Amino acid sequence: MKEEDLDWVVYHRLSQTVYSTPEEIAAETGLAVPEIENSLGRLEKSLLVGRQGTGCRLLSFQESLFACQLRYDKSVPLFVESGVVKVKKNREE
Repeated sequence: MKEEDLDWVVYHRLSQTVYSTPEEIAAETGLAVPEIENSLGRLEKSLLVGRQGTGCRLLSFQESLFACQLRYDKSVPLFVESGVVKVKKNREE
């Protein structure tokens, strides 16, 4: 299975629940846990999924948009650390 197809399967499965573990996703899809973990990593890097503890959930549109702005807009003086929004200390103006 191609990576993008696997990612779609995982994304679609996550859209049906509030919170899932990789093991739960693997059991329901019949895929291996390492494949699920790799897919979740790609989806997290793409700002579509957030991990919490041992599981994960889909990010809302607003969360994805905010995370994208924090990542790519260098004029925003904020960053997220362990789920907490913080202000950058050494900001060039």
